[in-house]
Amino acid sequence: MASAVFSIAACLAAPEAEAAKDFAPIGANGDAGFHDICPMGQYLVGLRVRSGSWVDQMSITCAPVMTNGSTAEAKSFYHGPARGGNGGSPSEKGCAADHIVDGIGLHMTAGNRQVREFVLYCDSTTGNRRHSVSVGNTAGTFPSITQKCPGGEAAIGIQGRFGKHVNAVGLICRSNPKVVVNAPSAPQQPSQGTGTSLNERIAAYAEAQLNKCVDGAGQIRPAACPRPAAGAVGDGECTHLVQAAIKAVGATPPVFSPRPYDWGRKITLAEAQRGDIVQLEAARFTKPGSTTDYWGTDTGPNGKHTAIIAARSGSTITLLEQNANNLRAVKKNTYDFSWPHTGQVIVYRAETGGRSLSRRWQDPRWRSRYGQGSSGR
Repeated sequence: MASAVFSIAACLAAPEAEAAKDFAPIGANGDAGFHDICPMGQYLVGLRVRSGSWVDQMSITCAPVMTNGSTAEAKSFYHGPARGGNGGSPSEKGCAADHIVDGIGLHMTAGNRQVREFVLYCDSTTGNRRHSVSVGNTAGTFPSITQKCPGGEAAIGIQGRFGKHVNAVGLICRSNPKVVVNAPSAPQQPSQGTGTSLNERIAAYAEAQLNKCVDGAGQIRPAACPRPAAGAVGDGECTHLVQAAIKAVGATPPVFSPRPYDWGRKITLAEAQRGDIVQLEAARFTKPGSTTDYWGTDTGPNGKHTAIIAARSGSTITLLEQNANNLRAVKKNTYDFSWPHTGQVIVYRAETGGRSLSRRWQDPRWRSRYGQGSSGR
């Protein structure tokens, strides 16, 4: 890279009264308003939509949080009324089984006339884990509008305006029901080949190599690998770290030809989370209002870089990467992906199964054919 979420009934608090934060709907006027709230004791966990170029129709999906933090054990999910028209195709997305929505991101059409895409930000009910899911006409970039419940709150519904399409939305929040579950007396430290998910194991492997060099044979050296001659491929290329992490956890091997390199199931940048793999292709990010403050790869055909996501906060992503700023050792660097950019930013989620091991994957000479260019500021 380069730089520079009846009388008996009257005794209960209504869900609306519990909402600590109501976001004003963002978007156009539409023909009618709506104010859809989850049933008492339930939380927003997903959305059903119909969409094409934009979101034609939406309805909320809600579930209670069980004593163990699970939402999947509910006998049935609540689905709110459909708001909007019948255009587009149906789809549905939701949080993982122990997560609830505590924020949304919105991509809008020109002039904020319709909602183009929802990004649901999902918060663990039992800890600090987070992820996001997208539904609608995915934009491949971070949302231009975000609505985040205040600390200690989670989403219980959505209000907005609609006609033939979904024109405007605003999140409704209340107290977040964090659940304390039994935990081991001492926290388990992440190590190679262990973890709660494939993503976590990939990230943990890469973090274990900080300040070390993963060479072309997949071996770990205690310090940075030497820099090769200008333009040459050597040990400590950025792909060597990612290849070694994927191989260590038993994930499906990458495909290198044709470019861009394929590291698994392609997802949107808005869905990116810890352990996902970022592939940059001639991608240069420039700080708004500046012509000299930038980061990214070279902009020519050889400008490419691969890294593993360590953490994410909104559009700010921390990468575990090797051969950044020509330093052939594993480092953590943080970048703002909301800056305007040229080139391609592709995010992959590693998977297991599907492809058989190719000879080139097993070939210790991978460094001579599939090395990457340096990244930096």
